[in-house]
Amino acid sequence: MTSQTVRDPDPEAPAARSTVLPYVIGGLALISAVIAGLVIFSSGEGPADKPEAAAPVRAGDASLTVGTSDAPTKVVVYEDFGSPQSREFEIGSRDFLRIEAAQGSVRVEYRPFAAGAGAYSADALQAWGGVLSAGTPKQALAFHDVLFDRQPSSGSPTPSELVTWAEDTGIREKSVQAAMAQPGDALAAAAGRAASEAGATSPPFVLLDGRQLSADSPTALADALQRQILEREH
Repeated sequence: MTSQTVRDPDPEAPAARSTVLPYVIGGLALISAVIAGLVIFSSGEGPADKPEAAAPVRAGDASLTVGTSDAPTKVVVYEDFGSPQSREFEIGSRDFLRIEAAQGSVRVEYRPFAAGAGAYSADALQAWGGVLSAGTPKQALAFHDVLFDRQPSSGSPTPSELVTWAEDTGIREKSVQAAMAQPGDALAAAAGRAASEAGATSPPFVLLDGRQLSADSPTALADALQRQILEREH
């Protein structure tokens, strides 16, 4: 029979393996970290982008304009603070229009007026007129948004409650609050005339570059407006 020589295990092998093993583990950990980073980057979970720069805001006699005068697309919105339909359109279009205005693509002109018979339509318009006349355009825009966001389902807040709403947006000047508490009828009359001349009898009434935009619902109107603006940009 042929005998086979059985060699003893290399006494150095265990030591070599124990030396190499930490490097292997470290390499695998580094690869895992790189893969995880790529996944986070590709999924958009990295550092948040900086917010858009605010668009310029200008006040008119009974209106508020957001965006630059040379923006290629012009949007005019006739709205009623007390109209649920106006609120629905406002909530559906606000973010898109503000971003487009900040990018210089759209100029949006808000023209509130009291179309309804409810007390809130007139009270909110009068309070907003006080901020528009005595405050800054940015304050008027912030209050404009709050009046829609907090639109009551019925009734109307008291004048002092409306002042509290203004304070919540940072409007604490006594002169502005006084203008809200003792509003005149000039702004409401001017707003009503402008809406009548434009044919805006049922808000929201939206003009896109001078042409009325129609849809089956306020949400559909906001969607149609966004689609048409984006189509023009591309």
